[in-house]
Amino acid sequence: MTGTLRVKDFMVGLEHYPTVGAGATVLEAVVALRQSFRRVEGVWYGPQLLVVLDEGGRPAGLLTLRALLHAVGIKDLCADVWFRSEAWSWYALRQLRPDSTMRVREIMRPVDAVTVHPDDSPEEAALRMLDHGVSHLPVTAGNGVVGILRVIDLLPYIESLL
Repeated sequence: MTGTLRVKDFMVGLEHYPTVGAGATVLEAVVALRQSFRRVEGVWYGPQLLVVLDEGGRPAGLLTLRALLHAVGIKDLCADVWFRSEAWSWYALRQLRPDSTMRVREIMRPVDAVTVHPDDSPEEAALRMLDHGVSHLPVTAGNGVVGILRVIDLLPYIESLL
């Protein structure tokens, strides 16, 4: 599988990802992501990121499931012994969520923060992911995003190197 393979041979087209506007609330983003999942024989499948669109409908950023979890403070809440010990804590959290004013634009990764080109090598893409600590890269050509490259997409290539 080595040789002349390029990022374009591994990327996933934007049409396979759910989208959300940059002005949407975090709750709206969670709903959009949840709606993109499907359950097959008890196992949930779906993308772990949203493509964030600007007012003109163009990709402006990426919002990963990990970023959403950080934004709602799941890690902090789970680590707080006092919060976990109260039976009403999760109920209280659920009551606060609809009133949240945090917007997607505040937590998204801008689409141009770290990118890869369709003609880049898989090695270049993997190194960029490692260097920046990301698992998804926008694939850009010309003035726009043409796809997304995920770590999982590179697994067959990585396996061929071993």
